[in-house]
Amino acid sequence: MNSPQPREHSRSTTMLKSNGVAIMIAALRWVTIALSVVIAISERTNESLNPLYGATLVLCLNAAIRTFYPIPLKGSVLDRTLNIAFDVVSLLCAIALTNQWTSPFVLVAIPILIVIGLSSGIVVPLITVAIITASISAIEIAVASERTSSQNMIQNTLILVVSGVIGAVMRVFAKEAEASSQFVVDEMKRMGKANSLLLALHDVAQSLPASLDLGEVIASTRNRFHDLYDLQYLAIVVADSTHNTWRVELAEGIRLTTPMSVHELPAPLARTLGTQNAISHSFPDEGYVGCSTLAHSGMYVALRARGNVVGIVAIEHSDENKYSGRDRALLQEISEPLAMAIDNALWFQRLRNMGAEEERNRIARDLHDRLAQSLAYVAFELERLIAEHEQITELSDLRDIVREVVGELRETLYELRATVDNDRPFHSLAQEYLPRFGDRTGLDVQFETNMTKRVLPVQVEREMWRIMQEGLNNVYKHAEASHAWVSWLIEDNEVHLTIRDDGKGFGHNGAKKESFGLIGMRERADTIHAQLNVTSQPGKGTIIEAEVEVPS
Repeated sequence: MNSPQPREHSRSTTMLKSNGVAIMIAALRWVTIALSVVIAISERTNESLNPLYGATLVLCLNAAIRTFYPIPLKGSVLDRTLNIAFDVVSLLCAIALTNQWTSPFVLVAIPILIVIGLSSGIVVPLITVAIITASISAIEIAVASERTSSQNMIQNTLILVVSGVIGAVMRVFAKEAEASSQFVVDEMKRMGKANSLLLALHDVAQSLPASLDLGEVIASTRNRFHDLYDLQYLAIVVADSTHNTWRVELAEGIRLTTPMSVHELPAPLARTLGTQNAISHSFPDEGYVGCSTLAHSGMYVALRARGNVVGIVAIEHSDENKYSGRDRALLQEISEPLAMAIDNALWFQRLRNMGAEEERNRIARDLHDRLAQSLAYVAFELERLIAEHEQITELSDLRDIVREVVGELRETLYELRATVDNDRPFHSLAQEYLPRFGDRTGLDVQFETNMTKRVLPVQVEREMWRIMQEGLNNVYKHAEASHAWVSWLIEDNEVHLTIRDDGKGFGHNGAKKESFGLIGMRERADTIHAQLNVTSQPGKGTIIEAEVEVPS
């Protein structure tokens, strides 16, 4: 995904590296040389002009060199020291040729000392001023017949000191400007990264599903991760609060057992439960093994919604150090809307099951309050009419039909209301329900259980109960069986529900005719993450098996 990136500056625009400063210093050199020459000519006497020419030539040659090769304000100390020494020697030569302390070329020291202050601070210019002062005084003592007045010496020395101080102050401002410039550059980089992240999040927000179906959420998320990252292995596990386990909703290039307890989670996934942020690993350097044994790097994040962890995402690759800090930050930001989408889908799944039970109870109430009472009234009126008109035999037949309908309606109401709840676990309700079902249908139904108490959550037992009801209805309606066997057993921390009959069975073609009932059972099994198997052969009956793990 392309996003705007901050432009990297190939060079700083601060004062210490600016070409403008070098040009200013070079111009100042030429101005001070020209001003010194003008002063020297205006003050000349009958003395020879040769020393003036010589001094001007030395300084002009030095200025020409510095125009094209300025003293570096940053860099090697030795390099700067040699260049400064060359400038000072050139200056001292010009001053020595032109009357020492009274030489107008003392002004040429101003740009030199400014350069020294800019490059080194306050101490080095003061030392340089001391060297220049001592050198001029020594030259004057050696070559001049008369000493310069103290006033001229102090005046010129102050000019030199002020020049050095100006350079040092300029250095302070240059440092502050450089820090401000660097701060602006850093902020631009951070803003560029933030903008890139926001663009990525906007794309993710646009592509995250609005669906409340968990399968659609997972499929959409898989496609989005492939768009955002170069990945080889991808896993999404979802928390199952009913069983206190983790189930694998997506495993791409990875084999993971499902369901898993928290102790069975791969180490990087388990570590995400203790942190609020996305984490990254390189294998095997950090002593971890990823979801895939072939992975050498990966990113992991726990999906948190409404204060709970609803899932974990694992993204892995066989290359080392595959994912950057930006990739990890993007995964962290994606985790929040993804967690909300998964949590919404899980809640919708729960509410759909609760709604189905409520709708079942509502239908039972409506049938009882309306249809059952109406039929009872019809039966009462038929009894009265038969007593008054015994010769009309059709009334007796109609009465028998109404009684039969009332009986079937009562059984239907019983089946609708017969459900597992907090007071009636599966095994005790089955011992009451199955004999009554057998009497109504004519089937010989046998029930076997080794349960003495509830071991599954109510909502899980309720779905298993509905699977049993649907299975028995299929036996009654389609199997043409005379016997049915139902077992409700716990073995090796798993509960097994088995419904077996001695009916006609079916092959693959026959299964299509009964697919609606089978689909309903599979949907209920998927809701509670149970394993459902249906086996049948023509003439050999049908076996329906549902297995679900007991929560730890």
